[in-house]
Amino acid sequence: MTIGPISERLIAELNAAALRSGIVLWLDGNDDYSDWVDAQMAASSSSGARFALQAYRGSFLALMLQLGRLESGTTPTPLVIHLPEMNEDDVRSTPLYELYAAGRRFRKAVDTLVTEAATGYVTPQVIDEFLARDGWTL
Repeated sequence: MTIGPISERLIAELNAAALRSGIVLWLDGNDDYSDWVDAQMAASSSSGARFALQAYRGSFLALMLQLGRLESGTTPTPLVIHLPEMNEDDVRSTPLYELYAAGRRFRKAVDTLVTEAATGYVTPQVIDEFLARDGWTL
């Protein structure tokens, strides 16, 4: 899988958060990243991620079972859990609240990610034109 500059930046930010906190709950209120997360989880090659990536896809039980299979050994695995269409209030009423309270929250608007990754490489006008287009993906 080829990783572009925007994905590289996102992975670097998630690496930093996961390595610092151990557990990161990624609140994706607008569900902007689900396709990217699914592609990352399905990829067999390494993308530079230094964390385990899991995702809520409609069943908390299925997610909790996946999480239970992660640990083997004495060193905890840095973990990122993607939660589409959820915010801080939504998480409070889920079985993931204890992980949320113990870990760190991650949120990043996709427009902000693109702008940060492209700044210094292209002009602000090019960034704005890109973001105004329909149908672009990470």
